[in-house]
Amino acid sequence: MLHNLHGSKGSILRPVLTIVVVFVFLVSSYFGQGYYRIQKFVKDREELPSKPIALQERAELEAQVEELKELANKLAREEGIPPTPKPRMVSDIGYIMNVDTKNDFWKGEKKIIWDVKIPSTGKLFVCEWDAGFSRFKKDDSVKLIHDANSEGADWTAQLVGFQGEVIDKVAEVTANDAADLWDAACMENLLPECR
Repeated sequence: MLHNLHGSKGSILRPVLTIVVVFVFLVSSYFGQGYYRIQKFVKDREELPSKPIALQERAELEAQVEELKELANKLAREEGIPPTPKPRMVSDIGYIMNVDTKNDFWKGEKKIIWDVKIPSTGKLFVCEWDAGFSRFKKDDSVKLIHDANSEGADWTAQLVGFQGEVIDKVAEVTANDAADLWDAACMENLLPECR
């Protein structure tokens, strides 16, 4: 009788142990594959061409833009529409105040968000990495290059390393003014502080 009872415990224990081992194997292979896909995603995005535009090329592009704007303004005057203002690029010097990194193992993507503080204006910008250099760290000095008329949500910009080992490293980012995000969240009653 004792021999029979011992045998039944062994027969129950083997399938349970097999299920646990298979489960651990599947979970570890899932995360291993996700980690590999995230590293490939970051490497592919970093290899996208992202560098400051050369002065001559910038001048040529600005001349082409000016010609197109002149034509658009001429057509607009003929239709009675007011002309559009000329944009200009600005370069705000600041530093990385915070870095938030999220790995999505399911999609094999990495999301990097830098909080960039501009001491001269006191503004805080939330910048999400799109392409280029992805290894800016907290307290790195950077220049945020963007259109002077950048307002609202999700405008494109460049983060350029300003000092140290990240000098002249460039990241393409989607930027938002943190105050605009705060206001939008309050308007939608998403934050308890605003209720």
